[in-house]
Amino acid sequence: MKIAENRIKTVQFALALTFFTQGVAALSWIPRIPEFIHNLGVTKEVWGVLIGVGGIGALVPLVFTNRLVNKFGTTPIIKFTAVGMCLLFLALPYPTQWWLFLVLNFMLSFTISVFNIALNSQAVMFQKRIGKVLLGSFHGAWSVGAAASAAVSGIIAAFTPLKLQMFLMPVICL
Repeated sequence: MKIAENRIKTVQFALALTFFTQGVAALSWIPRIPEFIHNLGVTKEVWGVLIGVGGIGALVPLVFTNRLVNKFGTTPIIKFTAVGMCLLFLALPYPTQWWLFLVLNFMLSFTISVFNIALNSQAVMFQKRIGKVLLGSFHGAWSVGAAASAAVSGIIAAFTPLKLQMFLMPVICL
């Protein structure tokens, strides 16, 4: 079934905006890393281990997310994980113990990965349906969002408390 041109443009814009917003969310906390290290009372070496081990959470969904997409479709998974990411970003500045931060970071990496797999699946299905390669432009939208977020978050960090920024950014993105 052929898709109307105006519908193609709407879906293309929505996907690009979703990729952009995820890029914003993903990097919004990066300029605040020194505050996270201070709050946890860890060395930079321990921080590196926490981030590295927490990032392993992104690998776990590679095993099963395709089955979730096949069973439930991409849209419900994207919506559910977007809320999950928001809640995890909101919780991130509160732990003062390294192990609790590690658990949250692992869960955040896990949730971001499920979100990304579902979003990329949706984008691939859309581009196949319309017969045009668009994934590069969607990933470009993510990169623009990530770069803009790093810059804006860096400026905001100069005059906004960590917990306020970590509340506003995810809520705005959601």
